[in-house]
Amino acid sequence: MYLLIAQAPPDNIKRFFYYKNVPKHEYLFLGIIGVLYPNLKKEFLESGRNEDIKESILLKFKEEGFYLIDLSELPISYLTANLDEQLPKLADKIQKLADDDTKIILIKSDVYEIAFRFLKDRFKNIIDIKIPFPCCGHQNDFKLMFSKALKLAGYKIEDRKTNKL
Repeated sequence: MYLLIAQAPPDNIKRFFYYKNVPKHEYLFLGIIGVLYPNLKKEFLESGRNEDIKESILLKFKEEGFYLIDLSELPISYLTANLDEQLPKLADKIQKLADDDTKIILIKSDVYEIAFRFLKDRFKNIIDIKIPFPCCGHQNDFKLMFSKALKLAGYKIEDRKTNKL
């Protein structure tokens, strides 16, 4: 299993990663699938973000053992405390979801800075790569660093031309 940990749910709940109908500002979903399934991302965008295609992508994501959670259960704008105060709850959540073979990848630079050492002391399979969030000009850096993290985690990325492993 691959457990991806991002920062927090979006302020606009309609943009949640797992929702099928997200017409814009879907940076994390598009960034992740652009690395994992580049041909499916292209098909999804060319279809005008068809919900059935997104559903099939999410199913593949799940079947390949990927799961996304957030450091914070609340959107950042609703937090009254610092993100580091969310770490004990995050560790509890990971304990319930993960086993000894689960690879944990932190997404977003501040998530890495806040959570890496705390989680490294508690879980053995934390991937030591700082990955920026895939927006605001960081899309290529995200692609590069997320690809490196996946490689370290033992995931084989599809060949972009043939869609084969």
